[in-house]
Amino acid sequence: MGKKYDELQIGQKFESLPVTITETHIVIFGGLIGNWHPSHLNDEFSSRTQFKKRVCHGELTVSLMLTGFADILSDTSNGHLGGAYRLLSPVYAGDTIYTEMEIISRRKSKSRSGGIIKFGLKTYNQKGMLVAQGTADFLVSNEKSNLYSSSTPAGQASSVKINKDGEK
Repeated sequence: MGKKYDELQIGQKFESLPVTITETHIVIFGGLIGNWHPSHLNDEFSSRTQFKKRVCHGELTVSLMLTGFADILSDTSNGHLGGAYRLLSPVYAGDTIYTEMEIISRRKSKSRSGGIIKFGLKTYNQKGMLVAQGTADFLVSNEKSNLYSSSTPAGQASSVKINKDGEK
């Protein structure tokens, strides 16, 4: 599952799965955050802007920059502490984006098992154009958390150990 703090070293790189932005992403995200600006939802208005068509919300691009951490830190992250992000180029419906994540610093915690990992982020579209970049800090444990309560069927199933022969 997720990587523990001690398994993460400066210079390690990861890549998120690519996501193709759809009209549905843009409309639902606009509703979730209450951003109904016409540059995201109005073709006629957007045709008169510098971009000539509707653009994806910048906040959606930033949110998708962080999706790779669900895999890398699935059961070891104690939280996303924040970050700094810069949008460099518009993202449109139909674009496919992915993020390269590189560990740029780490600091051991004095009070917890693990520490703070700072990732450098670069998000590209399907043409290889850098559309966003930034950093994100995560508090990462050296202990894995149980994803499911052991009193549930999912928890009981996830605690079953399978040997190399596929037997319990």
